[in-house]
Order: sequence, then structure tokens, then C-alpha cells
Amino acid sequence: MTEKWRRTQKVFKLGELAVVIRKLKARGNKVVMCHGCFDLMHPGHIQHFQAAKEMGDILVVTVTPDKFVNKGPGRPVFTAGLRAASVAALECVDFAAINKWSSPVETIKLLRPDIYVKGQEYETDPRRMKELVKDLAAVKAAGAKMAFTHEKVYSSTKLINTYYKKFMKFSNKIKTMKEMAGILRALKKAGKKTVLSYGVFDIIHPGIIKHLRLAKGQGDVLVVCVIKNEDVRRGPERPIFDETLRLENAASMEFSDYVCLVGDREPYECVKKLKPDIFMKGESLAKRDQKTMRLLKREERGLEAAGCEICRTENVDSSTSIINQLLDLYSEPTKKYLKKIKKKYGAAHIIAQLKSLKKMKVLVIGDGIIDEYHYCESMGRSSKEPLVVERFLSKEAFAGGAFAAANHIAGLCGEVELLSVLGDRDTRREFLTKHLAANIRPSFFTRADSETIIKKRFLEQYTGKKLFEICHMDKGYISRKEEAVILKHLVSRVRGYDMVLALDFGHGLFTKNIIDLLGKKARFLALNVQTNSANSGFNMITKYRKADFGCLTEMEARLACHDEYGGMEDVMKRVSRQIKAGSVMLTRGNQGTMGYGSGRGGGFEYSPALASRIVDRVGAGDALFSFAAPCAARKMPLDLVSFVGNAAGALAVQIVCNREPVDVNRLFCFIRSLLV
Repeated sequence: MTEKWRRTQKVFKLGELAVVIRKLKARGNKVVMCHGCFDLMHPGHIQHFQAAKEMGDILVVTVTPDKFVNKGPGRPVFTAGLRAASVAALECVDFAAINKWSSPVETIKLLRPDIYVKGQEYETDPRRMKELVKDLAAVKAAGAKMAFTHEKVYSSTKLINTYYKKFMKFSNKIKTMKEMAGILRALKKAGKKTVLSYGVFDIIHPGIIKHLRLAKGQGDVLVVCVIKNEDVRRGPERPIFDETLRLENAASMEFSDYVCLVGDREPYECVKKLKPDIFMKGESLAKRDQKTMRLLKREERGLEAAGCEICRTENVDSSTSIINQLLDLYSEPTKKYLKKIKKKYGAAHIIAQLKSLKKMKVLVIGDGIIDEYHYCESMGRSSKEPLVVERFLSKEAFAGGAFAAANHIAGLCGEVELLSVLGDRDTRREFLTKHLAANIRPSFFTRADSETIIKKRFLEQYTGKKLFEICHMDKGYISRKEEAVILKHLVSRVRGYDMVLALDFGHGLFTKNIIDLLGKKARFLALNVQTNSANSGFNMITKYRKADFGCLTEMEARLACHDEYGGMEDVMKRVSRQIKAGSVMLTRGNQGTMGYGSGRGGGFEYSPALASRIVDRVGAGDALFSFAAPCAARKMPLDLVSFVGNAAGALAVQIVCNREPVDVNRLFCFIRSLLV
């Protein structure tokens, strides 16, 4: 394949599409809507869409989500994303979207088209018309009308079933894990030598074919284990193909005798359950998956008792490498940067370095925040006041601020203490206990006559856009008495930690005495001193006289130096000098990071952003800081510190707020996929 696969710009999220449609209708355009599974694009679909487009000016097509497709086993064949992209590729279709619900009723209410179009099979069949009762009610409520096309009817389900009968005879190869275990027991009793291969099998390329051919040659029966969708950790946009299609592809290979779907809880779990004679590893897996090798060695006695042998296929191309070339996720400068990091370090070295951080003891001290997301839907303008009215739908709470940073770093470092202040009126201690990692030891101090900091953000449910924020917090520093208790706790403990991670959001915890103590006692002090709406202009990183590593935004750096227009490199040097830091990192959003090291071999290091998609930016900077700081503490080179921080940040922006920390194993997989 020489063409690059790209997402079409005609596919929108439902909420975004609703806004676009409102604007189009305001300009006098007539909007037509179609809805369905559209699993296999055939002439009937195309003629249906063409006829629908002739009824108006704009054609919108929404596709059924995968989980609501009730067309029989193995359906849908293609994921909703691929089905939407296929529909959007048609010239007559102006916009496409993936529905959120099991029926189009709520979608019609949201998008409010002028015409909702169905095929003639509904108009001519009274039983099918009964299925449209709720749809028709929604259409009328939206002030629209329902219309029918009168093109020749083709059934996707019949076409797919016919295709399966003719060409998918190998589907009887697909078994459940339980069935497979029984089959292998019977085969071994019959004296057959069984071989097991394991992987994603996202695309079938010459390397995969070679691997399966060699695996088959090792025995009599080859079992191919395909990883489930939710357990694929091979980088952004993976897997490309749904597990059903990947199973069918693996089963279609003449070398495979059986295929089954498995979870990615390390290959050795499959070996333990299925007990094959030979476990076949690809060369790329053998190189990158040292944890699996250790686990296999740990189970060596059991494997030997089961008569299992481990074999490897050499010189097998990497599917991830091929897919990265085809997807074209990154710009040419970013690709050159990744090639440079790969040549200088390589994924195995970087992951080994990160795993060595497990021995670190870390103190996280900072302002803990409970983030709340309140999801709403717009009701329009108030009739009595110039106000926008929103209807509350639901809410979700997350452990943010220093709490989130502690959760991130707990995945990297073995021992973590978290020091923060809670309000005595409502500590939310029980909530925090449930939302902190098991290896975090909390040291919570209470602040008199106050509440734990809560930041409530109100969001539009359908678009995910943030509307406004309300903060529950007390202004001012903690009292002298509260400060004395915290200082007493810190004096005897700070030196015992390899690193102190300070997250100062300007909410009153970091008094001058606490700042001075950290500067004098900490073996390595990493700072994240933020400017926000609650402290703008008053919470500068330069209030710290000594630190080892600092992470801040461009605005925070310029405010600290009182320099709005000067060159950024000069500003960073000045920040580094003022806090006596060996290295400073500047986060620049979609431009990545800019690092500066003041010591020998230092200088400036520019690293690009590595995110392929963004769900939510809240908390991403804290994640970047939490992963970069321990790397700096272990004196890793600045370019490596920057790369790790950006990789963690790229994963963090795919998580809603601080719903979960960046998983370190997922980070390892992401690094492998970037540097494959």
C-alpha cells in the first residue's frame, strides 16, 4: 500500500454536527437525514443516499454504534468509525456521525433535520412501519417530515450472509478459550504436536504470513490467539480493525487450524490455560516484551511439566511499524524527531530506564483538588433575563491537582507519600481513599473552618465543551498553627526521599517557611508552580530560591520574569538562574515542549507534541510533569526527559479530566509504537 489512510473531515461528533446544522438551517438550507447500520456499502445504499440528497440541500448520515447493531453474530463486520468514514467518502453525503443511542429518536431531537428519510421497504411493509412509530413522533416534534426513497432494495445482512456461506467456510475454526482448551487436550491425547501463536493481527502482511507458516511447520496443529479490542495496547488509533474482522482474517490463513479471542494479560496466561507443546514468539515480541519473558521463566517448571517449548521466528516485520507508515499520524518534523530518539536510545533502553524508577521514594506535596464535571444540555435563553439556561443531567468527580499527580507517579515509583491539606467542614477523605493508588501513603492535614478545594466545571453533554467553572476554596495561607504541624512532619522526613514533587497552585499551602524548608532539605526538588484564575500575577515560580527541576507554561515563565515580548530562550535562562535549577521545561500545548539545561552538555531541547487526538486537556500538564520529573531526578538526558514527558502528556489528553492516571504499561506500549 502506498496511499496514506486519513480520517475524513466530513465525520463529526453529534454535538458538533448539531451546531453546524443550526447554522446551515439559519442560512436557508434544507437538511435531510438518514440513519442505519450501513455495514457493507452496496448499490442500494448509494442509490438511497443519492435519492435522499435530491430531497434537500444537505445530506447528513448517522450510523448505529457497534454495541447496538443487532444483525446477528459477527456483526457489525466493520467498526462504527470505519462505517462512518465509508459513508462520508460518498460525494452525495455532506456530513456523517456515529449515533450515541440504540435508535435515531434522540438523534432526530438533537439534529432537528427538515426531512428524515427511510427506504421503501418500510413504506410498503406494515410490520416494518410499526418500527418507525417512535421515529415518526420525534420527526413531528422536531417540526420535520418523514419521506421514503423508492430505489431497489438490497439487504446488507443477506449479502454478508451469502458472502460468508461462499467464502467464510473457515469460520468454524473460531473457538472460545474454553472450547480451545478441550480441543487441545484431545489433540495431545491423540499424539498431535500443538503450536500457539499470539498477537493483534491487525493487518495481514508478509511478516505475519511468514511467522504463521514457520509456526505451523513446528507441529501438527496451529492455534492463533487474537487479542481483544479493549486489550490492544499498540499506540494511537489501534486496533484499526475490529476483533471480529481480525479473527476472520487469522482464520482465513491456510496455516491456522484454530483461532480464539484472548485478553492481553500477557501471553503466558494463554500458555498456562491451553498448554500447547510449543509457544511461538515473533522476533519483535521477543525483543520488546522482557516482562513476558520473566513471567515465562517464573513459570518455567510448570511449562516444562506441561511439555511446552518456546520458539522464535526471526526477521518478522512489525505490524506497528507498517501501520505507523500507513496512518501518517505525524508531520515530517515529528517523524524525524522520533527517528532521532529511536537511533539514540531505542524503546527497550527507555523502558528499562523508566522501570528503574520503581526503586525511587517520592514525596508529593501540593494543593489537592477535587474536580467535578457537571454535564448539562442547553435549554436556550431565559425569557426574563439575558441568561443562558442549562438543564443538569449528571455529574462525575475526579481526584485532581496533587492527588492526580500522586496517582500518576505511583505507577512509576514504588513508594509515594502524599502530603496535602483538606478542609475540616467536608474533608472528602472517603472519596479520596477510594481514588488513590494502593502504594500511596496519604498524610492529610486539616484546615480549620474551610472545605476541601472543589472545582466544578459545567459542560455541554453532547459537545463536551466547557461552559463555566465554580471554585469552592478559601483564599489566604494556612494558619501559623497548621503550618507548624506540617513543618514538624516535614523536617524529619524530607531528606529520606529521593525526590520531592511540589505542585503549588497558589491555594495557601506553600508558605514562605515551607518553601524555604523544601529548598534546603530536599535532595531533589521538582516544581510545578501554576498561574490560574485564583492567583493570577501572585504565584510565581521565582518565589522559590532553589530547585532542581521546574515545569511551567510560557505565560508563567514570562510573568515570572516580567517580560511579555522577550525571546523565549532568554526568558528560560533567567527562570533557571533565579531558581538555581539544573533544568527547566516549558509546556507549549500542541507545539510540544521546550527544555533548557544549565549544566555541562545542556542547552535547549525542542520536542514536538505526540498526541494524535485530544479528548480533554485538563490534567495533562500535571501528567507530563509527574513523568518528566523523576526522569530528571535520575539525571537522564534532557531530550529523553522531554520525550517521556510528551509521551505521557499525549496519553493524558485522551483521558477525561483525571478519571484515571496514565497507565505505565500503556505508556511502555505507546513508546514502543512510536519508536518501532
